[in-house]
Amino acid sequence: RSATGTYENWCARDALAHMAYWIDHRAAVEAARARGQELPPAGHYEQANAACFQRFCHCSWDEVEAFADAAHARLVEAVRALSEEQLAAPGPRSERAVWQDIVNTAYTHPLMHMAEFFAAQRQPHLTGQLWSEWGELVAPLDDSTDWQGLVHYSVACVIALAGHADPALVELRQA
Repeated sequence: RSATGTYENWCARDALAHMAYWIDHRAAVEAARARGQELPPAGHYEQANAACFQRFCHCSWDEVEAFADAAHARLVEAVRALSEEQLAAPGPRSERAVWQDIVNTAYTHPLMHMAEFFAAQRQPHLTGQLWSEWGELVAPLDDSTDWQGLVHYSVACVIALAGHADPALVELRQA
């Protein structure tokens, strides 16, 4: 928690700030959507990531954690303000449903960074475990073949990268 990272090699605090930054951005997007306002611009992600790093690189763990907690609370509030129709509608910047973009930003994206951390710590079994749990939790959200294929394919990729070929092939067949 007290480690210092660089833009090229994030420490845990930098990764948490990054994940929270994008959750906070998603909260702003969904709050605007719920109010029927123009959505905030997405901007170029690499520039946004660099700005995020500069904003938080000198902050303490506690400051970043407080920002992450607040971002999460803002996203929950924004999602609760959306109607079922708004959640099911395609997002303006993607063909996916709004709820899928929310799941991606608030769950899948952070999980990718946690998996990278475990892989860097030479704990690939934890990476596979995280993604297997992700698959179990997100698969029931939509029974469409597109969603089910995406879930099983994603799990297969990560399990294979963790060195577990047989379970990866099972997932790949399901995809």
